[in-house]
Amino acid sequence: MTIVAAVIRKDLLAQRYIRPKSPYELALLFCMERAREYLDEVVNDTVGTTHIICEARGGSGAKEDKELEEEFKKIATDGGGLLRASPIKGFDLLIADKKSNMPGLQIADLIARPIGLRTIYPDQQNRAYDVIAPKIWDRKVFP
Repeated sequence: MTIVAAVIRKDLLAQRYIRPKSPYELALLFCMERAREYLDEVVNDTVGTTHIICEARGGSGAKEDKELEEEFKKIATDGGGLLRASPIKGFDLLIADKKSNMPGLQIADLIARPIGLRTIYPDQQNRAYDVIAPKIWDRKVFP
């Protein structure tokens, strides 16, 4: 397993930007950028399709999920319009209900907290992070 992670410091985002972009959309952009880089450089897979699975945040057809889907489409077609001008291709988005009990979502839940804690408290002992650290290919912290 290889981990590509993005940590959005919502506290700093709100302090630094008047109208910050959604932290979920930023995380999606950063993870797609780095995952594409990983697939191109390390795996040498420039033609396959990689599935991105996001946990649904609302009920069926929730506004937040639709907004994330729209952002995914923007990133896939024009790079998301933030700093990137080129599309990020080769991904397919699936928004899965938490009740689906998917192993990938369970793993993401287990590794998200140690990564977040390492970001907020870098000097604090974090044995869970120490276990997953060798599997992290890239970790983006923003801002």
